[in-house]
Amino acid sequence: MTVRRAKETWEAVLGQLQLQVTRPSYQTWLSGTVGVSYAGNEFVVGTPNPFVAEMLEQRMYALISQTVERVVDGPVGIRFQVIPNGN
Repeated sequence: MTVRRAKETWEAVLGQLQLQVTRPSYQTWLSGTVGVSYAGNEFVVGTPNPFVAEMLEQRMYALISQTVERVVDGPVGIRFQVIPNGN
């Protein structure tokens, strides 16, 4: 999957997550994230810093994983990767 497609998929996921979490949680933990890649059964989410990556991994993994699986219509693993400038 191309980077563009990963970004578009993540935008769809974010749209659904925005309806499932509180606005402060969304703004704090999800608004600065980007879809980086989707290859095989792994979807990589870019985060602005290690703290956000750790928080998403530890506290929101199940919700994010379920939402991604609904969007891509199949099982997928999620990995968080720090991308400091959001690119």
